Amino acid sequence: MDGAAAIIQNRVNPLGVTEPVIQVQGDDRLLVELPGVNISDADKERLARVDILAFGELTTDNETAKWEAEYWDRDTGTVKLGKWKLATANISGTEKALTSRYFKTNTQVGTSQMGGIELHFEWDKEGSEISEEVTERLVGKPMAIFDGDRPLEGEDGILIAPYVQSTITDRGVITGLSLNDATLLSQQLNFGRLPVALEIIEDEEVSPILGSRFVDMSLMAGLIGIAVVMAFMILYYRVSGLLASLALIFYGALVMALFKLIPVTLTLSGWAVLSSL
Repeated sequence: MDGAAAIIQNRVNPLGVTEPVIQVQGDDRLLVELPGVNISDADKERLARVDILAFGELTTDNETAKWEAEYWDRDTGTVKLGKWKLATANISGTEKALTSRYFKTNTQVGTSQMGGIELHFEWDKEGSEISEEVTERLVGKPMAIFDGDRPLEGEDGILIAPYVQSTITDRGVITGLSLNDATLLSQQLNFGRLPVALEIIEDEEVSPILGSRFVDMSLMAGLIGIAVVMAFMILYYRVSGLLASLALIFYGALVMALFKLIPVTLTLSGWAVLSSL
């Protein structure tokens, strides 16, 4: 349970939540509090899943489908409704599904030569064996990617289901995602898989009025403090004080830009440390 709590904590951080509370309750429950943010049902369900992504192949007439989703059929040049099942391989007598549980924790977002967004991933040893058998069987056929029970859709709203060109053994690329979707997915994939499956048993929204009021008061106090310091420097040091004030504004803007770019989640105590610098 402690390991599950740590992974949930890491999966929450890319959502931009400040000061999340993740606590173990009893032997089989986790309390997750996410102040200051509204997340979708899809994000909630993704936080609790063992595997984030699963790979699927088209079913035959006598097989049961796990998903139904439209995809681009390159043979007809049209969008078709496909019935998909988990892509599996028989490894040492055991049937194993091809999912993101076998990703190494080094996925990253890049761009293609044409400027498209790419999500690069790499298989571990076991995933490489499964991928080799699956992709060898699916050469010339589509292999779809699903985000839990939903299709992983590109910016065009169509299921991402590339046709397998050759056997894939060690690494792969997912294309068609927006930059924001690819970045969030990469961050969550890099935090590993849960040791056990989790189920959401209670979900409640709490009014943010008190917290919002405290944030507004803290912001006002900070602005007043900065204004007093700058006024003192300008009155006492004249031109030097004005230059120092401008440098302080530039420093603050630069730090905030870096925090937004990385990105960094700041807590109230973190703001206190930053202010002391």
